[in-house]
Amino acid sequence: MHSLFPPLPLLGAFLAASLVLAITPGPAVFYIVTRSVSQGRLSGLASVGGVALGNLGNAIGASLGLAALFAASAGIRISQVPYKGAGPALIDVIGGQVDGIFDQTNTALPQIKEAKVRALAVTSKVRLPQLKDVPTLAETVLPGFEASTWYGIYAPKGTPQPVLDKVQQAYMKVMGDKAFTDKLAEQAIQMLPPEQYTGAALGRHTEAEVARWKAVAAKTNISLD
Repeated sequence: MHSLFPPLPLLGAFLAASLVLAITPGPAVFYIVTRSVSQGRLSGLASVGGVALGNLGNAIGASLGLAALFAASAGIRISQVPYKGAGPALIDVIGGQVDGIFDQTNTALPQIKEAKVRALAVTSKVRLPQLKDVPTLAETVLPGFEASTWYGIYAPKGTPQPVLDKVQQAYMKVMGDKAFTDKLAEQAIQMLPPEQYTGAALGRHTEAEVARWKAVAAKTNISLD
């Protein structure tokens, strides 16, 4: 990808949107997984015959890989149910058609606050201020683990440098708007240092993420064929 689309500024505000494992509010599943998390394991899920986790479709490699890595580390059996977006998946979690989903904090938080779903764990390095009582995966079944969803601005190959510079300047102006970035922070979206908003930083991050999730796919036997 990097060779085809030289990167523009990294959308750092959206890069660090951590994921939360949101589960159906049904008492049986919640009791089992909560008890298991408190013991630093999630193996209790196996006793209910496995868990159905929604994901954002087979084209979203990190969604597939995270759920598979989580299941392998926790020692549980899961089935993954693909959806065309977080909205339909969350509706089915709320309704109990699937047991849970790894979703972005900015879309899951409203449902968690209204007790429509329950937060089991987050993928950030440390606990989130908005979910202080929710442990990280690193505290439970994946020591040292951290993951987030991220977006970047890419341009077609051959885009003139003045155009790239103009877009970057406009982006940096937006990221300097405190009212805007405060709204993002309220949704547990982490701001990054200014130097990480550059095209070069996005290029390095893209390459590192491709390598990382390629290794996860190999470890968990994920194939899109």
